[in-house]
Amino acid sequence: MAWYQLTAERGDPMAQCNLASLYLHGPGGVERNDKLAAAWATRSARQGNPRCEFLLGWMYGHGAGVAQDQATARHWLEAAMASGDAVYAGRAQQELTAEAVGPAQEDSTALAPAQPGSVTARYDHGSYIVDGTVDGAATSFTVDTGTTRTIVDSMLLTACSR
Repeated sequence: MAWYQLTAERGDPMAQCNLASLYLHGPGGVERNDKLAAAWATRSARQGNPRCEFLLGWMYGHGAGVAQDQATARHWLEAAMASGDAVYAGRAQQELTAEAVGPAQEDSTALAPAQPGSVTARYDHGSYIVDGTVDGAATSFTVDTGTTRTIVDSMLLTACSR
């Protein structure tokens, strides 16, 4: 978490978006804070991060951390669709075509993990290993912190280089 905080404060849109997601979901002992999630998502989305454009659109559409505002939700979801990122453009399209937008729900399918093997999944997976919040196979082995960092760095670099 400290690494994301430092990098986000220096203006990195991916770190800002990761902080937004961590505050929104509250994994691994991170205290949920929808208002902080919205603040970090806004900073990232304003820099053109498609993941946070989608996330911010979802937050405005559902009133999570911000006042519910369908026009602002549509703005950010359309930005995600125009980004060219297939994953978040697709999620934004699904959100825009949903029949009704209501209060935020704990298990929103719009915020479900990316498809296994996708660049987004590799990046998200590496992100969550940093904070020790991945369930399943990723936590079924024991490695020292240095090895974990190497694995995570490799996953993040692989995701970012595609």
